[in-house]
Amino acid sequence: MYLQFKMKSTIFILLLFFSNASFSEGIEEPLYGVIFDSGSIGFHVYSEGCTEKESFKLETALSASSPPLIYLTLKRVKPDSCNVYIPDGKVIIYKEAEVSSLYGFKNIIVKNRFRFHK
Repeated sequence: MYLQFKMKSTIFILLLFFSNASFSEGIEEPLYGVIFDSGSIGFHVYSEGCTEKESFKLETALSASSPPLIYLTLKRVKPDSCNVYIPDGKVIIYKEAEVSSLYGFKNIIVKNRFRFHK
């Protein structure tokens, strides 16, 4: 019985460790939508009440074409476990200077997948 408990505890700790390790690198966030406004871009994301801009990192990559395409990927680095019902999610806004001050908002491709509201 003790050995079985110890084995379950060890497995739980390993799962917890590896799940936190993946969040530190970021997990691609499924999006409800993307909103382009003059000078900013908004990512409509799922939230349980504790999602903030700091919960994400925005990865950018440039293509080799001319003019270059800007690939954006929004990744969640901090889980939201507040368990509050937020039916419309939350919009996370990035200013143009945070995304790409060199090329502006021209030729952007968002790589995240999209999902419907629950």
